[in-house]
Amino acid sequence: MSAAGPSKLQHFFFLRPTFGLLLVFIWVIGGFIALNSMVKESTPDLDVPIATIETRWPGADPETIEQEVTSKIEKELKSLPGIAKLRSASFSSFSIVTVEFEASIDTAVAMAKFRAKVSDAESSLPAEVEDPEITQKSVDDTPVVSIALYGNIEAALLGRTALDVQDHLERVDGVNEVTLSGHREEIIRIRLLHSRLASLGLSPGVVRDRIQRENLDQPWDRFEGDTIGATMRLYGRFRSLKDIENLPVMRMNSGRVVRLGEVAEVRRDLEREVSTASLSWRGGPYQPTVDIGIKKVPALYLLLTPQANSGASADSEEVVA
Repeated sequence: MSAAGPSKLQHFFFLRPTFGLLLVFIWVIGGFIALNSMVKESTPDLDVPIATIETRWPGADPETIEQEVTSKIEKELKSLPGIAKLRSASFSSFSIVTVEFEASIDTAVAMAKFRAKVSDAESSLPAEVEDPEITQKSVDDTPVVSIALYGNIEAALLGRTALDVQDHLERVDGVNEVTLSGHREEIIRIRLLHSRLASLGLSPGVVRDRIQRENLDQPWDRFEGDTIGATMRLYGRFRSLKDIENLPVMRMNSGRVVRLGEVAEVRRDLEREVSTASLSWRGGPYQPTVDIGIKKVPALYLLLTPQANSGASADSEEVVA
């Protein structure tokens, strides 16, 4: 029995290889072009659900929190199907448990079972423990770019520069949110001088109410004249430190007006520190920074250009990002 001969396709490509080689060459070149034109991201969109449980017990030490709260919640969650990672931490007065689910799991079903497990664990917690707070998020909520802003300048100027950079970055297409860590807002601090208040018979509550009542912009209805009409508005909000210091707080029997600057010290300050960020450059000492985290819109490609950060050096050339 004779062997079957080559098919027409085999005959065409192997017995006449010129066209076949040309076709392979075109495929290779096309593949390189496609590879270079593809959108490539180091942090692609991943719909991986993450849930955190924060449970507070005011006054409890970390060891008690671990034994009476964290371990009991973990025990219930370990039997939950679809968990990829389970992490926990116990602190003074509160506990945090973080659960990361598998990427293939149905988020709605997983969260429903998750809440049921937390409810079961809640029944075994001490009566003094507050209700657990559940927060759902995703891997996509993680910043894709982190910028450390630092410089040999005052913290107030560094904070203003960070706000300026944040404002510019929020205008970039594809940016969902820009967060700041280590940033402290500028505030006006008023320190009452109790000795002067006592000598005038003035209570701190009266001064506080006076400040809150006067620091308002409010409409004053509409004026209608014979030929024109106008909307009137009272601009009562403080515009400067001098405006605050000149605020009348009481009138004495002699008719003299006592102003806030006579019974208090008014100065610019920074709000209480609620988050910190620091940077060590090439093994050097750590210095305070403002960390700027950029979160992108899911399913969109984010491209940051130098123009997006053009406002960073508007206030000072010493600021480095």
